[in-house]
Amino acid sequence: MGWYLRKSFSSGPVRFNLSKSGMGVSFGVTGARVGIGPRGAYTHLGRHGLYYRSSYSGSGRQWTPPAALSLQARSSIDDAPGRRSAALFDTPQLHTKNLQMELDLKRSTKRDLVYLLMGLVAFSAAAYVAGDAPRLPPLAWLWVAVGVGLIWLIVARAASFSFNKWKSTRLYKAMLKTLNEARQRSDDLSSLNTLIESSTLQHKYREFAFYRFYRDYVEGLLADAKLTGQEAMELKAIEGLLQLDEQSAKTIKRWGFNKAYLTIIADRRLSQEEDENITRAKDILGLSNDDAREELETLRTLREVRKAQEEPLTPIQADVQLAKSEICYHRTRGRIVKEHTLRSYQSGGQRYAVKDMGVEKEGDLYLTSARLVLVGAGVTSIKLEKILNVETDIDQNTISLDIDNRKTPLVLSVPDSYVVSAKLNNLLRRSESLTAVA
Repeated sequence: MGWYLRKSFSSGPVRFNLSKSGMGVSFGVTGARVGIGPRGAYTHLGRHGLYYRSSYSGSGRQWTPPAALSLQARSSIDDAPGRRSAALFDTPQLHTKNLQMELDLKRSTKRDLVYLLMGLVAFSAAAYVAGDAPRLPPLAWLWVAVGVGLIWLIVARAASFSFNKWKSTRLYKAMLKTLNEARQRSDDLSSLNTLIESSTLQHKYREFAFYRFYRDYVEGLLADAKLTGQEAMELKAIEGLLQLDEQSAKTIKRWGFNKAYLTIIADRRLSQEEDENITRAKDILGLSNDDAREELETLRTLREVRKAQEEPLTPIQADVQLAKSEICYHRTRGRIVKEHTLRSYQSGGQRYAVKDMGVEKEGDLYLTSARLVLVGAGVTSIKLEKILNVETDIDQNTISLDIDNRKTPLVLSVPDSYVVSAKLNNLLRRSESLTAVA
C-alpha cells in the first residue's frame, strides 16, 4: 500500500474522518462506535486488544412497482461437472430454456438501517451525557427516549409491512375465487371489478396482488396451450381491469408461453394441432417473434422433422456411385465420432469425467434406399438391413446406430440430425414392410 493521509476531527461523541477515499462520520464513545463511510455503514466494538467490527451494505431487496418490477426471466443452465461440450456443428439446437419467474414482495431495509444507526447514536449520546453520574440527567433520558422511539419505529414498520402483505395475499386469492365463480355462472367480470374497486390496498401491495393474480391466470389459460376466442376476449377484459405495466405484463406472458411450449415439446414431437395451438397462443398474447425467438427456432426444427416423417421420400442426385436399383434420398455433411475422456477428477465424494467427441472420419453423407454412405478420405458404407436401432440426440446433433456384429454403437454427427433420423426411420420401416411381404 502507498502513502495516504488520514485526519480526524472530534466533537463530543461525533468524529469526522477524512481520507483519500472520502469522508466518513462516526458516533459513540470509546469501545463502542457506529459510523457511515465511503464503503458503507459499520459498527465497531471492543477495547484492550479484543475488537468486533460489522459492516452493513444497506441494500435490502424491495419489490417495486412497474418501473422496476421484480419479475425476472432467466435461463436454467446445467453447470454440472462433466457436462459434454457443445455439438460439433454450429446449428440451431432444440432450445429447452425454462424461464423462471421471481415474484415476491420484499421490505426495504435501507430506512430501517438509518433508524437503527440514529438509535445507536442516541444511546451513545445518552451514555456520553450521563458519564459517571449515579443517576441519569434529564438530557440523557431524552436521548434514551429518542433511541427507544426509533427502535419501536423499526418494529412498527416491520409489522405494517407484514400486515399489508397478508392483506395483499388475501386480495389475490379472493380475485382468483371471484373469477372462478363468475366462470361457473357464465357471468361477466363485473363481480371481479367490484372486488378490485372495493379494495383498500394501496401502491405496491395492491400491484403485487394484481401481478400474482395475473401470473396464475395466464398459467391456467395456457395449461393446454389452446386458447379459444372467448378466452382471448376474457384476457383483454382482465388486462383492462388490472391496468398492468406493459413490460411487466409481457414478462408474465412470456413466462406462461414458455411453460406451454415446454409441455408441447417434451416428447420432441410437434403435431399439426399442437403447432396451430401454440402459434395461436403466441398471437393472442401479443408476443412478437423476437419475444419468443428461441422457442420459434425449436418449433421450426420440429416442423421440419414432422415434414420429413409425413411426406414421401423424394429422390435426389448423388455424387457417388450407386447400385443399379439404389436411390439416394438425402445428402448432408457428416462425421463419424467417438467419445474420448479428456480428464477425470473427484469432487464432493463423487467421480466425474470430462468428455468430448473426437472426429474419426468426415465427409459427405448419403442416405439411400439400401445404405448409409460416408464419402471422405475413403468410403464407409453401412447397409440398412444391418441397422438394429437408431437413437438421436438433437442437443448434440448426433445419431447413434446399433449395427449387427458391432460391439459399440456407431455415432454420426450431422447438422440436421432429426431430419436424417426421420428419413432413416422411414426407410427402415419400408425395408421391414418389404421383408414381411416377402
